[in-house]
Formats: sequence, C-alpha cells, structure tokens
Amino acid sequence: MIRNMVKRILLTTIALGFLGSQMAFGQATPERLISKVSSAINTEVKAQQGADAYNYSKTDTLEQIRNLKYRVAFYKYRTEQYKAFMDQVKEKISNLEFKKNEILKLREQLEPYLAEVVKSMSEFIDNDLSFLPEERQKRIINLEQSLNSYDVAMSEKLRRVFAEGLQVEAEYGRGVESIDETLNLNGEDTQVTLFRLGRVGMYYISLDGQETGRWNQETKQWEKLPDKMNRDIRRAADIAAGKRIVEIINLPLGEVR
Repeated sequence: MIRNMVKRILLTTIALGFLGSQMAFGQATPERLISKVSSAINTEVKAQQGADAYNYSKTDTLEQIRNLKYRVAFYKYRTEQYKAFMDQVKEKISNLEFKKNEILKLREQLEPYLAEVVKSMSEFIDNDLSFLPEERQKRIINLEQSLNSYDVAMSEKLRRVFAEGLQVEAEYGRGVESIDETLNLNGEDTQVTLFRLGRVGMYYISLDGQETGRWNQETKQWEKLPDKMNRDIRRAADIAAGKRIVEIINLPLGEVR
C-alpha cells in the first residue's frame, strides 16, 4: 500500500514538473495548475482509500470463509458422532425390547407354574403328618391371595412361594419340636407332651409319663403304644426339648406289634 502511494506521488511530482513547464510557456495560470494538482492528489487518495477498504474487506471475507469452513467441518464431525450415538441408542432400545418380550414370555409361563406349585404344596400338607394344621393352611391361603393379586410384582410372588412356602415346608422335615398340647384320646381331652421328629413321626407322652402313643398316618388317628416303649419315647421327648444329649433311640415308625 505504501509502495503504491509513493509511486503515485512520484507520478504526481512528474505531472507537476510537466505542468510547470507548460506554465512557463504561458499555457496555464498557477491557480489552475494548483487546482489540477490538488484534484489529481484527491483522486489518488480516494483511489487508495478505496483500494485499502477493498483489501480490508477481502481479508475479512477470507477470514469469514475460513471460519465457515471450520464450522462446516466441526458440524460434519458432530453429525457423524450423533449418528453413532443414535445407532447405539437404537441398539440398546432393541435389546430392551427383546428383554421385555422375554420377560413377558417368562411371566406367562411362571404364573401358572407358581399356581401349580402352591396347589401341590396344599395337597402335600393334606397328606402329611398332622402338625401345625392352621398355620400351614393359612400360609397356603396367603400364597394363593398373593398369586391372584394384581399389585404384587412377579418377583415378589416368586419369592413368597419359595421363601415362605417351599423353604418353610422343607425346614419342617429337618426340625424337631416338643410342645404341650391337648389331644382327644379315647373320647377325652388329655394334656400331653407332644413331640415331632421331622416328618418321620409324631408322638405323645401323658403328663405322668405312664402312657405314650403315636400318630398313625394311615388311619389319621392317635394310637397308644405298648408300655415297653414308654422309656424310649420319654428319652426322645427330652432330646427334642433339649433336656438330654442326642443319642440313638429306637422309635416305632411302621406297624407296632
């Protein structure tokens, strides 16, 4: 820009020299020469200002073009990135839909299965030794109500059937208990000590210890045992009550003769 300005000034100086030579020959007055020179200089200044403005505008435009190119490249990168994100989201949604369908299928299979388990458990209790009948039947009723309840989650239904049903019944098979109970023996209510040996058998001892008996699962009745078995039954009851250390005892399981 400075170089162009110097060049124009030199040209103007040459022009002044030329005009001066013309004035020397009487072809122009000093005022006219000065006016022409001033006009030429103003024209050159305006031309230079226009050129400078154009250069500034050109530089600014190029900078804007570069910025736009950067933005286009960035937006293109972002678009590809978002596309990858969307593909991942779609894949996750597809997996969730698949899992949801599998859960629905499992639920359709699990509900009738749990109902069948509770039904089998109820039938088993009816044919099992007659101990804690009210408690066990109440548990069956609660389980049936849970299975028929719409506001109980399937996971909770499953937990109740296995934890509050099957597991408890399984524990009965390993448990030994001794309690005071009133039994109807020979048509009379009699106070006895009743003890249960898992699901193997249930036995009773009169308060004076002179009579013992067992539950006959076939006849669903209590039957008196021979006096010779009183001692072993009393020892077994003491073991069940924690009054005696564990030892091997012969107990009647089948037909007693």
